[in-house]
Amino acid sequence: DALALLGKMLFYDPNKRITAEQALQDPYLSANPLPSNGPTLAQRVSDYLEDRMSTKKAAAAPRNGQDDLAGTKRKQPDVADSPRYG
Repeated sequence: DALALLGKMLFYDPNKRITAEQALQDPYLSANPLPSNGPTLAQRVSDYLEDRMSTKKAAAAPRNGQDDLAGTKRKQPDVADSPRYG
């Protein structure tokens, strides 16, 4: 079982800790993995990249009030020109 193997590998005292060679001989590492209905690593990476791309596209899209009807950018007021700051 994974926890038993992990416990053997995490002993602080190196004399009690199993070696890498012993760990590789553990039955846990030679057992076939159980089937999984969950997403594969490739699917998780693909989903992550799709989320990143949609976030970047949303950030690049014009926001209300920043573009006029002709598609030209409106000048945003500069904080330094504000009477409160200067």
